[in-house]
Amino acid sequence: MEENRTTKEIEIVRVKEVKYNNTAFLAYQAVDKNGILIDVKFVKGCQNVPTEPCIIVVRTDNMNVDTRRRYPCLWVKNVEQSKPIVHKKSTLDKYF
Repeated sequence: MEENRTTKEIEIVRVKEVKYNNTAFLAYQAVDKNGILIDVKFVKGCQNVPTEPCIIVVRTDNMNVDTRRRYPCLWVKNVEQSKPIVHKKSTLDKYF
């Protein structure tokens, strides 16, 4: 059987510290291909969990979308690598 080696780049746009029952943890949101925010959660023991907004590269067999809840959530088992987000530079003259 052939292994699934395809990867996806996921843009993590929001990393926020959340407190629940006197325990602090990080909450993540990403942008899907339609430009809609989706919650992202990492399983316990996941390698290379980001601490700031970035682009993560994940193999498709290491992630899935939980659609049983009201809002879908992306679960990630392992992050292959993280890349910084590169914003295109623009000038004010172009817009104003």
